[in-house]
Amino acid sequence: MRAVVAGGTGLTGSFLLRALSASAAFSEVIALTRHDKSAEVQKIIWCKTDYADPDALQKACKGADAAFCALGTTIAKAGSKEAFIRVDRTFVLNFAEAAKAAGCMNFYLISAVGASSDSRVFYSRVKGETEAFLRDMGFASLGIFRPSFLEGPREERRLGEKIGGGVMKLLSPLMAGHYAKYKPVHVKVLAEAMIGAALEKIPGDSVYTYPEIVRLAEGV
Repeated sequence: MRAVVAGGTGLTGSFLLRALSASAAFSEVIALTRHDKSAEVQKIIWCKTDYADPDALQKACKGADAAFCALGTTIAKAGSKEAFIRVDRTFVLNFAEAAKAAGCMNFYLISAVGASSDSRVFYSRVKGETEAFLRDMGFASLGIFRPSFLEGPREERRLGEKIGGGVMKLLSPLMAGHYAKYKPVHVKVLAEAMIGAALEKIPGDSVYTYPEIVRLAEGV
């Protein structure tokens, strides 16, 4: 199989590239990047691409069997709501449209728990709107991953995130049933789960929260 990855320089994306490189199921991985970057891992081919250029994106996606999207930012990092939408909705949808136009019918996205186009929370609403647009594209297999708090070696971590992460770890054993989806998950597990979904190629649209993410990762 051949994979194409958007967002491979981020926290989860970097773990996803490592996992894909280590998987015997994938012979080649095209990693899209907006900046010049040389190959650092076997099977990884870095491709400098403009997410606002449909033709360049489609060319980069040509021949891919599975497309993985780990694009994402925060309003604080983006600088404005408009800039956040550009990354988390516009670029994601541009990538998805290019992948499908190139013949890739299997798409896997990292969204967020609570994503809903009807949400009053701006972040969750944008995530939900992006999911809705993807469903309308008609992928043969669409996997939407909705993790809660992500654990992993962040280059920078704000005080609020440290406190929030600690609280989530303490509460995690108490989260069962409906609340299990709020359990924190390590980015390595999330990356492996995305690969698991790509290998299963479940027809139609599937949404994965913590319980399903762990199940998929265990099978990789």
